[in-house]
Amino acid sequence: MAEITLFDLDGVLTRGDTMVSLVSRRLARHPVRLFSAAPLFLLSLAAHPQSRLRATTNRRLVALALNGLTDGEYTELAIRTGRQLAARRGFAVGQTITLCRHAASRHRTIIVTASERRLARAFLDSVGLPDIELLASEIAFHDRAVTWATHNVGPAKLRGLKSVGVPFSCATFYTDSASDLSLAAAARTTFLVNPDARSRRKMIAVIPNLQVVRW
Repeated sequence: MAEITLFDLDGVLTRGDTMVSLVSRRLARHPVRLFSAAPLFLLSLAAHPQSRLRATTNRRLVALALNGLTDGEYTELAIRTGRQLAARRGFAVGQTITLCRHAASRHRTIIVTASERRLARAFLDSVGLPDIELLASEIAFHDRAVTWATHNVGPAKLRGLKSVGVPFSCATFYTDSASDLSLAAAARTTFLVNPDARSRRKMIAVIPNLQVVRW
């Protein structure tokens, strides 16, 4: 069976969260919304990475930040933010990006991320991965309100990959977070990249052959 490599985006190809960066910048321009967002930020940080609470809270944060935009205005914001993040010193992880580029030159390689598609695409294009396959969250705007087609987080990543026929028995997966536990357990080999202590502890307990790397 053909080899395949999967990469999470945030925390693996980056040293930060792309969608959090976009949301934070948007909220910073609207002080009232920023004040309203503070409890949601704290709740998201406290919630378990695999919980519905974190996913729901993050969707609410995105809606709070982006409601009022048209789809075209959001596209412009996402592309601009993705390019700026790629240019920010130290944000892109050169070692992983090089590894991703090398994998893509040899076999099917997919970026699997909870970040929004247009934002992720702009970042990937800007760091030299313009043709890399991408499976990401999808949002749109109706009457200037955010609507979610897909929130590609946690088990949703596994379902999304199944829908496009990815053979997990031969997949190598790079992630930084226990939120990807279901996909990590399904892959043939999983590399945990620059994890925090909680993710490292949780993943090691469940995946015996887990390999931890720090760059």
